[in-house]
Amino acid sequence: MRKIKLGFIGAGFMSQIAHLPSFYEDPRVRITALSDIDKELLDKVSKKYQIKKTYLSYKEMLNKENLDGIVLVVNRSKIETIASDVLKKKIPLFSEKPMATSFVSAKKLYNLSKKNKTKYLLGHMKRHDNGIIVLKGILKKNNLGKLISVYYQSFIGDSFYNPFEYFKHRDKDYRKKNTLNKNLRRKKLIFLKYLNSFGHNINLIRHLFGEIKINYRKLSKSGEGLVFFRSKKNVNIIFNNQFSKATRWIEDIKINFEKGSIFVKIPAPLLKNIPAEITIEDYKNGKIFKPGIKWGWSFRNQAKNFIDYIVLNHTNASSCRPKDSLEDIKIIESIFKNKN
Repeated sequence: MRKIKLGFIGAGFMSQIAHLPSFYEDPRVRITALSDIDKELLDKVSKKYQIKKTYLSYKEMLNKENLDGIVLVVNRSKIETIASDVLKKKIPLFSEKPMATSFVSAKKLYNLSKKNKTKYLLGHMKRHDNGIIVLKGILKKNNLGKLISVYYQSFIGDSFYNPFEYFKHRDKDYRKKNTLNKNLRRKKLIFLKYLNSFGHNINLIRHLFGEIKINYRKLSKSGEGLVFFRSKKNVNIIFNNQFSKATRWIEDIKINFEKGSIFVKIPAPLLKNIPAEITIEDYKNGKIFKPGIKWGWSFRNQAKNFIDYIVLNHTNASSCRPKDSLEDIKIIESIFKNKN
């Protein structure tokens, strides 16, 4: 079988520490082209991953290369424009989240992908965590009786822990200048920070518990606080978020049933081969146990899922389609529309 020819747009931090190594390790893949606006960075990264074709212009790459798929990992403010250009070319697209910086823009991308019948997935990698996959199966079996409530705490700290070496942008402050995770005061920028940081959590809540509606929200001016959701099955879901200054990653879910509870500890996303931990307590017999979860990295699982989509023309339950991501943005905009 011939190898899938992938083009990468963006050679920065997230590409290097997560996406490039994940796709590079798939034996079905050949990364044939790489585009970035930084020539020095482009040369270093292409050499490391043996990528023969490099472009300073992604448009030139799209026009010259015959690609089976595109992986898009760029400054979030540029995602909408570049994703639109890729979808117009009808090339299968995997894009980092957020899908766009507004519901209106995201809907345009969604409609474009439908019109052109283009394969399109979003990078909500928590859904691909081996622990979360096991949890999804446990929830489906529902051996602990009626689901009563959910408490999700996300006091995010350091997601990096500096376990990887990577080539930095020629502008040493590039990440700091362009990140959406800025500690800024303007409402629009706080929204973007929330969207970038906690869009993962909203997406995961919906993935695990179904569609949700906002009952109540109480956020500070910096976008930290509580949001109360209610699922279609009338389950109360509390989401508590904070932009923590902790050097460790703090993210966990407590799921309460009539006959027991499940506690989920979610790892820092950039730690390789560390899946979410699950602890189950059965109230009936008083037993506490942890299901076996195989080692694996959500980013690698996610990359495999996209290639499966291209090769086999199907996705699995962990896939984040544009419709899912679109709904996440709609919910987050609603949270901020009447923030109190």
